[in-house]
Amino acid sequence: MARLQILELPEGTDDERPPFALVVDQCAADRWVSRPGNGDQLMSARWREAAELLGARGVIVTAETVEIPANDLSAEFREGLQASVGDVYEAARTSLSESETLGHKLLQRAEQAEEVAAHTKALMERRTRTLLERAEAAEEKLAALAEQDTERMDQVTDALGFDRLRDWDEIVSAIKRQRQIAADGEHVFDEPGYEDPQRCAQCGLDLISWASRRDTRTCSTVRSDAESGHDFRPLGPRGELECLRCRMPRIEWATRRDTPRCDVVRQGGE
Repeated sequence: MARLQILELPEGTDDERPPFALVVDQCAADRWVSRPGNGDQLMSARWREAAELLGARGVIVTAETVEIPANDLSAEFREGLQASVGDVYEAARTSLSESETLGHKLLQRAEQAEEVAAHTKALMERRTRTLLERAEAAEEKLAALAEQDTERMDQVTDALGFDRLRDWDEIVSAIKRQRQIAADGEHVFDEPGYEDPQRCAQCGLDLISWASRRDTRTCSTVRSDAESGHDFRPLGPRGELECLRCRMPRIEWATRRDTPRCDVVRQGGE
């Protein structure tokens, strides 16, 4: 069977690539020669055309066996090549196996990370829903409290006779006034338009006596005492309350069962 070999030629200074020639050995006579006597010519023309297409400088066609030393692979070289190829194959196989193992581990870690992420996401969603529910409940509670405060303010302003949308200064003044009255034992001192601002406009108690704690009776108590006709004032040696008209001590009058009226005490004294 014909063999095709390459014969390297000496390289010249003008050669762009190493020159070579084609060597075709063990080549039998061509069987498709149509006329006797022109077979060699047809064979030579065909190989020359092939050599030109391949870029060879020439072609040698022979039926003999031609051994080119440069193309001969020794047994030792072949064994070394096979060993190198085997090592490369084994290294590639080991690397591929390790890569598969590493890829499997990476895939497992990725799946575990996805599970943790999904669990974390679900937990955060539950916490978010809980916080939203608490926030909505707090808003509803605040809205209910605000509505109650509005209703109470309406009741206060209605009781005071003010318009809460316009008379805020008067409302604040009235509330402060009411707190002061409560602190003063229901007494109404310094009432605008009252004839004596130093006395309670409801019971007539003296502001100085009340402020100095000489007379600590509340406004309702003073008015109750006045119904009996007595006018108790701090006239005693130690500031005890005595009636200005009949001089009866209030503590004596309050401890008696009959609690006599002032005019009765004066008549009895007369």
